[in-house]
Amino acid sequence: MQINRWISSVFAMVISCTAAMYQTASANELDPGGSAAKTAIETYKTWMQFAQPDDQTPAIDTDGCLNYALAKMAVRYNLPIDGVSLLDDSYTYYTVFSQMLDTASTTKMQYMADTFSDNLTYEEPILLSGDIASRIDQTYAICSAHAGDPTWCYILQMTTSSGSEHYILTDYVDSKEERLYLLDSGSRYVQYLGDEKTREKGYYITAVHPFHIRHLYGDCNNDGALTQADITALFKAIDSEKSNLPSFYDADHNETINASDIVYLARIVQAESNTTVDCAIQLENDTPPITTPVTILQQQQPPDFLPGGWNDQIFQRQLMLP
Repeated sequence: MQINRWISSVFAMVISCTAAMYQTASANELDPGGSAAKTAIETYKTWMQFAQPDDQTPAIDTDGCLNYALAKMAVRYNLPIDGVSLLDDSYTYYTVFSQMLDTASTTKMQYMADTFSDNLTYEEPILLSGDIASRIDQTYAICSAHAGDPTWCYILQMTTSSGSEHYILTDYVDSKEERLYLLDSGSRYVQYLGDEKTREKGYYITAVHPFHIRHLYGDCNNDGALTQADITALFKAIDSEKSNLPSFYDADHNETINASDIVYLARIVQAESNTTVDCAIQLENDTPPITTPVTILQQQQPPDFLPGGWNDQIFQRQLMLP
């Protein structure tokens, strides 16, 4: 794709974003203007299932657990959902996503595979056997086979002690402690598979559903994540007038690769990480070429800020709902 870098009317777009330290969940997050009004990328890690959802929560449906797990996967891997992006408020994003799932004529897992076949592959589900402890060990072994590779994603299918069906998106494999952290929806205080709350709730895993992510929109350096490195790589690609850029450089899914993708990535990075992102980007066409580099200022992260570490902060302090 030919990128036109000349400026006809000088138009500068500057995005300067400072991500604040993570704030513990509070009652205000359920009020209008709370978590439902935050962007999908900001809230997907804390989306929860509520026994009696209200109109201000970012997730409302009758098939909560599976829809939540798939929505979290869609946000994490920036899948192209018609009509919304990761920067839309989470209520709007989830509503559009769940309505899309409701059109599925196959299972929802297969529907994801068919709809996003350019982006991911849905592998054969792995059925488990044995008692609860054995199934936990099997699940960890399956997910840890690709530990550290963000292009592999797993949804766990299970039943609880009450007999209800439950789905969870896995978060992070801690190979040192041999723990599988979870992005659980609605299960208070659950942090990792096999912890006290997992056992208390009688999680009985029946199957592991693996997804292999092939193309992540905006992942210009092909490391399976959206980071500052992708902002720099995309800027350089546009600045050097490279033609026929890969389609996954189109971070914001608008079928053009230009400075708006850089701005989109910058906003994603600031929402996802504890960093300051400064991007000075000149848009439009016609005179001097773009020469301003993208500047990334790394802030000091707290000592306990590790992949999966937010679980300790959220699930130990999240709301106790009636």
